[in-house]
Amino acid sequence: MGANSRVGKAADRNAGPHLRGYLEHLSNERRLSRHTVENYARDITALLAASDIRGVLNAVHLNLREDFTVPHVALRVWHADGHGDLPEFKPLSAGAREFAGSLAHPHCSAHALADTASLFGEAGAHLRSFSYIPLRDGEVFGLLALASEDPQRFYPEMGTLYLKRLGDLVGAAVARHLK
Repeated sequence: MGANSRVGKAADRNAGPHLRGYLEHLSNERRLSRHTVENYARDITALLAASDIRGVLNAVHLNLREDFTVPHVALRVWHADGHGDLPEFKPLSAGAREFAGSLAHPHCSAHALADTASLFGEAGAHLRSFSYIPLRDGEVFGLLALASEDPQRFYPEMGTLYLKRLGDLVGAAVARHLK
């Protein structure tokens, strides 16, 4: 056995625990990604199957709570178009609308921003993490706000790719029933 072979085996033994840990991490990430994709598929199916705006709104609330275990979901749309009886079409402060319009992508925070804590009713004072997702159909026409008592659920440094896709999906489904 040559010297290079012995050095290689020693390096493999030393790297083994680290490599195993890394492979376990990748495997867990893959499982989480597969789970997320399955949840998105269910959400897409539910939104496509909705025959009216009430069905879309029910699907959004149910799927975010059940599939993604988001404990607090608030959705607001600026244009009531005959749907003023639904809570999702209640007026939103000018500051909150301006904030939503300024978002180029989802924004996560440890604090409620722009008069949005009230969207969550009495629970608003107890929430410790928030995600704000603009709803667009060309222009911003609504806001999907997610929140949790868990301060680590939504945080400023987290990736927002899935949240952006969620906003695209919900925005398209809602807009389809506003026209």
